[in-house]
Amino acid sequence: MSQPYQPHIGDLNKSLLINRRLLKHAHSSQEQSKERTPSAPPPPPHPRLQLVESILFSYDTDETLFEFGPSHRDHNLSNNSLTFGIVDVLSNAFPSPTSRMLFHHYCNTASRILVTMGNIGPNPLLAFCTPGRLLDTNSAASAAVRMSMLSTGVAHFTHETSYAVGRAELGVGWEGQCKKLKELGNKFKRAALANITLAAKAETGDEQLDSILAACTLVCIRDVISADSSWRDNLEFALSLISKKGGAQAMLQGPGYSFTRRYLLENLATHDVFSSFVTGKEPSLLGNSDSWWFDSVETSQTRWEWESVERSFGISRAMVDLMARIVSVDSQKRRLGVSLSHQTREMWEVTQHFESEAHCLLLELDIWGNSLNALPQNARVTCGDYIYKYAGVVFLLADVLEQPHTTPRIVNSINYILELLSEASAMRMAVMLVWPLLIAGVFCEEDVRQKVRELFDAFQSDYCEDLEVARELLEEQWRCIDAGKGKQRWSTIMEKLGRYVLLI
Repeated sequence: MSQPYQPHIGDLNKSLLINRRLLKHAHSSQEQSKERTPSAPPPPPHPRLQLVESILFSYDTDETLFEFGPSHRDHNLSNNSLTFGIVDVLSNAFPSPTSRMLFHHYCNTASRILVTMGNIGPNPLLAFCTPGRLLDTNSAASAAVRMSMLSTGVAHFTHETSYAVGRAELGVGWEGQCKKLKELGNKFKRAALANITLAAKAETGDEQLDSILAACTLVCIRDVISADSSWRDNLEFALSLISKKGGAQAMLQGPGYSFTRRYLLENLATHDVFSSFVTGKEPSLLGNSDSWWFDSVETSQTRWEWESVERSFGISRAMVDLMARIVSVDSQKRRLGVSLSHQTREMWEVTQHFESEAHCLLLELDIWGNSLNALPQNARVTCGDYIYKYAGVVFLLADVLEQPHTTPRIVNSINYILELLSEASAMRMAVMLVWPLLIAGVFCEEDVRQKVRELFDAFQSDYCEDLEVARELLEEQWRCIDAGKGKQRWSTIMEKLGRYVLLI
């Protein structure tokens, strides 16, 4: 009897039929496994992004968020107490939960980085939070302070969010959210300016005047950190108001004097000095050895009051005055169109005048620098004064006296600036140092540029959008220099890029 046929398969793995059945079974098992095992839920959004969504929802739906004039929410609340019976006056002044959150962000976070030494001693930016200045819902001046605080708070909150949350977590929707947050900040600013206008028209006393100056100061700070191109109108309004009141000297005399007023005038005067690097105009409040800038120190009752400029800006009062005189000489030279490298016979005398002024200022910088180590200053202030001393040297030699950037004293001064900026960064007190970085960067040798870029990276956590704009401006200057066009005026570069901003 014949045996049944037995297929001979040396290797079952080579059987096409078996392999097809195995693949079909495996695919079926995978499908069943997918049906049995639910997919893992997506990770929850970052808490900060949940907060962003809440703020933007409030922006779209909460009418109490903005005040374009005093709200008159409760006529009977006292202006001199944080409590009035069972009424929560803070909620009365900030009725929206979002506005209270942004107010707390301003007080607890933003205000600390808006001054150089915000963690040392009392913060003057919190001195505005007195009940009389902040909680009166019947006063346009108080509403201006509230709106300017919220505008500043949301500007800092936006930058902090982009820095604190990873790029991947921010997601594709962040660009649109960031744009809306900026719209929110701009609306707060417009509300602040509306209230400033109303308050200035009806201003009746010292308290209201100080509130108007406080709101202008906060809007000015907000314009810096958000790189707002519309900064100039607010600063010029504040300077014009001071002029109408007889100037800083008159405003600091008599019964109207207070440290808060002095601080506000100092802050506005310092911003005015640094705006001159952009506008080319002479400072309005400083630049002529103004006595009020130094005489007011005699009224200081505490070390904090005595060092108000130093702790706010990280440089001494005397150095701010010296920088004011330096930019004034440059402004006068620009206005006359004088060129020291191409002198003409008819302009010889005025050219000699500018050369003499520049050399006198260089000598004063040297004398001031030699005495710094003997002064009883905070280490950050001494560092800041040295930075600005060398920045002043570079500015006078290269911009005013028009010497080549390869001049040994310019090269050495730039090296000192960059080393000292690294030191300030190591102290975690790098704010108020944008102009020294730009001055050193625009005149440095090409092989030093990478060091400048690294300093921009190191400064990132201490700044907001203003630092990124400063980086863009410097990169554009370098492109112009490399193309043989030479160093351009900063205002020209700003207008070219659509970034006409106030930097400090």
